[in-house]
Order: sequence, then structure tokens, then C-alpha cells
Amino acid sequence: LHDARGEYDAAVKEYERSIAAFDRLANGRGRKDLVVNNLSMLLALRQPELKRADDAVKMMSELIGVRGPVPSFLDTRAVAYLVSGRPDQAVKDLEMALVQYDRAVYHFHLAWAYDLNQLDAKRILAVDELKAAKRLGDASAALKRDLTPTLSAAPKTKK
Repeated sequence: LHDARGEYDAAVKEYERSIAAFDRLANGRGRKDLVVNNLSMLLALRQPELKRADDAVKMMSELIGVRGPVPSFLDTRAVAYLVSGRPDQAVKDLEMALVQYDRAVYHFHLAWAYDLNQLDAKRILAVDELKAAKRLGDASAALKRDLTPTLSAAPKTKK
């Protein structure tokens, strides 16, 4: 509910409380995968100035280590890599996610990763990925709103 209202700091605190309560009640047993995934995405996209993307990468890496390379988990870790300036690692995760499940949002994030690359040859691939995303179905309006400033503000490479 906090996320829907744009109350992102409150949402982060609620997810963190949920994880702590889950750990306390379940004694480390059970699955909190979706809570960790959602918190990680919020940390990466809504608190980059606090360097929380690194926390998100760590949480998602632990989750992937336990549950395996689930496409949605790879995508979340890729977004955290992108926010923390590691597009090459994001590309690897997104390519692995796309092998398993061809989704518009994964192509959209892969376009973001290619756009951040310093090589013009790689940046050109971003256009192809955006076309693939459009072919599969429009990414959500919220996703476009979140990433459009990032894509347009990406540093331009030297030719």
C-alpha cells in the first residue's frame, strides 16, 4: 500500500520489518523470497543516493544462491547492478533471465544496461532491446516513468 501511494521510505521500513519478523517466527525456515525481491527492487530504485543498491545486490545474490537463477530474481539483481554502475554484470543476469522467460521488462532493463555501456557498438543494441520489449508488449507506465530520466541522462560516449 505504501508503494502504491508513493510512500517509498515507509514501504522500505515495512518490508524490512516483515523480513525481520519472518526470520524471528520461522527460525530461518520457510520462504520470504517475494518480500526480499520486492524490498531489493525498492532499495535499488528508490534509495540509490543511500547506496542501498549494493544492499539489494547482496540480498538478491544470497537469494539466488539458495533458490537458483529465477528470472525475476535475476532481473531485480540486474536493476541493482545498473543503479550501482555495473552494467556488464546486469547484462549477464538479464541474458540468463531471458533464456528462461522472454518478458518485455527484461528487454527494457537490458536496453538500459546496453545504454550505459561505454562502447557505441554495445549501446546500439539498446535500440534492438527496446524493439523487442515493444514487440512483447508495452512495459508498464511506472517502469517507463522510472527509467526514462536514467536512459536520457546516461553519459554519452566518446567516438
